[in-house]
Amino acid sequence: MSINEDEIIHIAELARIGMSDDDVKSMQVEMSNILEHFEVLKDIIVNKKEPLTLSDDLHSVTREDLDINKSSSTNDLMLSNAPDLQEGFIKIQSVFELQ
Repeated sequence: MSINEDEIIHIAELARIGMSDDDVKSMQVEMSNILEHFEVLKDIIVNKKEPLTLSDDLHSVTREDLDINKSSSTNDLMLSNAPDLQEGFIKIQSVFELQ
């Protein structure tokens, strides 16, 4: 299957891509080559093939989510090292100047 230069121009307009005449000619050759590769797929007989299915014995390899901060003592210990606290949060210098 080949594609002509008018179709390349139309596709370029749809994609809002500016193309020179040389670009159109080279793209026409490249797109025709790509479409020839897809022509091979038309010859494949798929109606006699079994559909692929997933195996039932799959299992997750990720660990179970655990709440490691069950107590507030971990947070309290971490916040005790902060130089300045305000309402349970670490207070820092302002990054932006207000005008």
